[in-house]
Amino acid sequence: MVDSADGEVYTGHMKVETRKFPKNSQTRYRYNADRLDLAKQVFGTTGITDTIDAAIEEGIRRDRIERLIKRLSTMEGLDFDSIDVRHEAW
Repeated sequence: MVDSADGEVYTGHMKVETRKFPKNSQTRYRYNADRLDLAKQVFGTTGITDTIDAAIEEGIRRDRIERLIKRLSTMEGLDFDSIDVRHEAW
């Protein structure tokens, strides 16, 4: 992960934009401490922010997997009979 001065984070091939908040900025929310502890164990994190970030990433990852499975099961947008598609696949 590469962090740039302009608030952009590069994780592998994906650019992620971050928001810069004032140093004393705080967000307040309620959470179940037992569930947070369990999530920390699941994600291997130690802090609240890291755990929340890991949970968000996991939600995004699961959504992408579900969309891919749906696309592959319906063959939506996939035309393997097309010579162009086969040519670009290899």
